Amino acid sequence: PMASCDFSVRLYTYADVENDFDLKNFSLTDEDIKMKIPILQQAQEVASRPLLLYASPWTSPVWMKTNGAMTGRGTLKGQPGDRYHKTWANYFIRFLDEYAKYNLTFWAMFSQKFRPWFLGV
Repeated sequence: PMASCDFSVRLYTYADVENDFDLKNFSLTDEDIKMKIPILQQAQEVASRPLLLYASPWTSPVWMKTNGAMTGRGTLKGQPGDRYHKTWANYFIRFLDEYAKYNLTFWAMFSQKFRPWFLGV
């Protein structure tokens, strides 16, 4: 998952600083650096063919959501093309860029983990 999910021991995103539309404070966490990335790298090393990795966020940062919470039925604030949507798109790009620094590339990404009628983004 991109950041935390229902199975995480804590709730977090990579951009928890409010109104950080430029994602200046975007950063991977210890969960990524100490757990997710090493496991993916090890899997890559022992795989007999290239891995097809995919990623999906559980939620956008709370400051980008209509309900201001990590859980619940909040949706992404604003309208397509506005600063919230552009920042959310850039969040995905930053995630890919950060993981690429560890020689991990992704085959696919999904904008949300839930079905379309449950907009947990």
